[in-house]
Amino acid sequence: MYEEALHNASNKVKTDDLMKNGRNLGRYVDQILSVGFKIGIKTNIKFLVLQIHYRHADAFNHGSVDNSGLTLTMTEQSQPFLAGIHLLRTLPVIPPYMKYYSEQFACEYQNSVTIYPFAFRIYSNGLGRDISSYRIRNGRWIILGKGNPMLPQAFYPIANDNIDIQYGDILAVQCSYDSSGRDSINYDGLTEKDECRFYMMYWVDGSHAYYSTRCVPIDARDLAFPV
Repeated sequence: MYEEALHNASNKVKTDDLMKNGRNLGRYVDQILSVGFKIGIKTNIKFLVLQIHYRHADAFNHGSVDNSGLTLTMTEQSQPFLAGIHLLRTLPVIPPYMKYYSEQFACEYQNSVTIYPFAFRIYSNGLGRDISSYRIRNGRWIILGKGNPMLPQAFYPIANDNIDIQYGDILAVQCSYDSSGRDSINYDGLTEKDECRFYMMYWVDGSHAYYSTRCVPIDARDLAFPV
């Protein structure tokens, strides 16, 4: 989550303007100032938790300090568009000595509320090399986002500006790994942990006070992922 997504402004933008935006995320967010996350005691988000991961924390043992944080812009004014984050995740079992190994995950979006993705974030641990996600509609594949999870982790602009997710669409994720330096099987959640996550940030019409992004898993082995 980043602070601009919560920003409020008096200038309202039309839905069409949101969908025709450019690739630069900073400029993009400036044009969706009427999008916000609804939080509070009567909402699904009742509190916020800040969690910071450090790749190396040894310096803290020697007196170093860190001032990392997050600035939020809050408003009590209802926004015309609501933001949300949908997570696509795989739980891989990665064999050792593999220069290239891939896992796929797919699900069918089963909600009548259309969502409009505008940013994505990927995450993997040390073995991840590439993560990509697609929307499939009527057999046509449209890429949502693709990247190297070892690069700085942040939300980046969705790959295709004019895109939505409708009932019946397939959301698919493919994750590739390099386990050539491992001599044991890598299980998610056990001693040798790795995982693959694709976070999709989206907006919906603010009139949908309560909705879900229900996505029913399907067998990704039946899909022909792009090379």
